[in-house]
Amino acid sequence: MSYAVRPIGMKFTTKEGMAWRDAQTKTIITNEEFMDIARMRESVLSHPIARSILERPGDNEVAVFKRDEETGLMLKARADRVTMDDQQRTVIPDLKTTQHGNGGLEAFSKEIYNWGYALQAAFYQDAFGAS
Repeated sequence: MSYAVRPIGMKFTTKEGMAWRDAQTKTIITNEEFMDIARMRESVLSHPIARSILERPGDNEVAVFKRDEETGLMLKARADRVTMDDQQRTVIPDLKTTQHGNGGLEAFSKEIYNWGYALQAAFYQDAFGAS
């Protein structure tokens, strides 16, 4: 997904600001949000394993639909990215932020539990046929 960065100081209450806003076809973010995204990207790509996974050929924001065999309900999953490893196995990196500390193991383990990320991972594995 790409974004339009609102120029610093632009107000959407002015004629110029409203015209700029109305001309945008992308989601508008502030310069502060853009800088946060740039710092997050730099942080993730500074990790050699994360970088090697994210730089592999693949697709971003992939949606898959699957009918649940037990209930007959249609299920939908949307992954941040889907790629393959060297053995041609599906890899679904799922980027997360943490609210506590610096993302250390103990803090992030609590976030995994509190937000149900393990259940989400299992759902993605099933939906995308990954193991």
